[in-house]
Amino acid sequence: MYLAMDPGMCGAFVTMDTKFKIHDYFLMPTYKVKMGKRNQNRIDFDIIYKHFYREPNFEKVFMEMPMAMPEQDISSVARAFGNRQRIAGILQGLGNEIIDVYPSAWKRVMKITRDKATSIQLAQRYRDECSPGFDFVMPRCRVAHDGVAEAYLIGIYGLTKKI
Repeated sequence: MYLAMDPGMCGAFVTMDTKFKIHDYFLMPTYKVKMGKRNQNRIDFDIIYKHFYREPNFEKVFMEMPMAMPEQDISSVARAFGNRQRIAGILQGLGNEIIDVYPSAWKRVMKITRDKATSIQLAQRYRDECSPGFDFVMPRCRVAHDGVAEAYLIGIYGLTKKI
């Protein structure tokens, strides 16, 4: 079993096999914190730990490495990288091997644009062949979840590139 993840605030974890069949998914758990006059989302690392503590070790964990976008400020990139490192620490502490997947590499190979709809469409094409019956539209949602779709594609990239 393999684990692929998009570690962003709206990311997800997807467990899959070598035939790209999705076995389970887990949305990034978040909670709100009052910061001055506004609420800010934070990742709930306790829930991540409790969820994966029960799981067996994965053969490999494919984890996207946060990269700066031209319009992003450095603090949001630093926060994303810190979140990713904490999640990696939890999974490594549980005995898993982490494989870094760079967005520029996997998106170029998969021909993904900045438009989230392209990743959802490509993931749905793979899903139709490998995991019929799985829906990227999560419970209580009207549209497909791009975090689950991108985590799935990161896993497919990792398995096909043999990294």
